[in-house]
Amino acid sequence: MKVASQLTFKMRGNTKPFGWHQDNGYGELDPCNAETALTALDDNDQQTGCLWDIPKPHRRGQIRPPKEQTVEGTAAQNELVVEADESDAIPMPLKAGQTLILHCWTLHKSEGNYSPDRERRGLFLRYADADAVEVYDNRKPRLGRLVEGSSRFAEVATFERDL
Repeated sequence: MKVASQLTFKMRGNTKPFGWHQDNGYGELDPCNAETALTALDDNDQQTGCLWDIPKPHRRGQIRPPKEQTVEGTAAQNELVVEADESDAIPMPLKAGQTLILHCWTLHKSEGNYSPDRERRGLFLRYADADAVEVYDNRKPRLGRLVEGSSRFAEVATFERDL
């Protein structure tokens, strides 16, 4: 099993939403069994732009968005937005220190942070199969710190050795 980490900050006043998506849409891995652990560093709720989830759509597998959208800002980035029926959507507020586990096919989004005095900061740890390959990168092995097991790929052993 490999792990990659990311700190994400949605600071007060950042009212930009992040549309419905699956984490496997960003850095698609095969096998599709990666999970993300989001640990809240601050209390968060709907005012600070907590994550929203739609129960059970992960059962549909990888959802291909109709198109990538270019998001304007200080640095343009591509955003993968999936069409979603929000009728069953539920907010997922967290207290600082609580962790939410998301399968790579979990459909989720976040709204903007409209709090005048609170941030929404979180630590994402994405756990992937030790032999996961990056579909978008000619099926090269996904590099990341091995936390359990071993990999059949020499590139992973080299990466581990050079840490």
